[in-house]
Amino acid sequence: MEILKVENLIKTYGENDNITKALDNITFSAQDGEFIAIIGASGSGKSTLLHILGGIDKPSSGKIIVNGQDISNLSDRELAVYRRRTASLVFQFYNLIPILNVKENITLPIRLDNKKVDDRKLEELVKILGLTDKQNKLPNQLSGGEQQRVAIGRALMCETKILLADEPTGNLDSKNSIEIVKLIKEYNEKYNQTIILVTHDIEVAKQAGRIITLQDGKIVRDEVQ
Repeated sequence: MEILKVENLIKTYGENDNITKALDNITFSAQDGEFIAIIGASGSGKSTLLHILGGIDKPSSGKIIVNGQDISNLSDRELAVYRRRTASLVFQFYNLIPILNVKENITLPIRLDNKKVDDRKLEELVKILGLTDKQNKLPNQLSGGEQQRVAIGRALMCETKILLADEPTGNLDSKNSIEIVKLIKEYNEKYNQTIILVTHDIEVAKQAGRIITLQDGKIVRDEVQ
């Protein structure tokens, strides 16, 4: 089943003679449960693409159909709901709330959505994340790898259809990088969640079932592993 369809996506910055085309007529689709890695050199447009898919940035033209809904023209409030219920995000720099502990950070989107936290789900998740004994710790009391696990836990707790990950291993050493990607892959296989992961690390990309390569804002290769 098709969960995502991107049609003729264009993103430009600047005006007149100073226009930069970050994305140049991008078209692709993703199936429910696919694990896709997006790679490319710095400036190729991969993070821009992910931010548009997550509703953080808006396209200059084109369509993004997610679960049958065109998100291109949603309001900021509607996009906030979209990120909590349909497409959650994980960033390179964690973006944890410093005054909230691990448990509070992981459950924040649920509480913002005025929903009851599923304690059984939370217990299972923190166990998988290896954070059972860290639940009352603040972010500054955690290592980089632990903070990234919290950020991933926050995204996974929402049980969204799609997980968008922007360089989730970019600030981690090789050992932690392998563990983080393994965790994402396990969730993809266990819960059939569609994963779209941006990375510059080809070894990380090889863990995905499909690799899309961007160059100068265009898709130059789309390969199934």
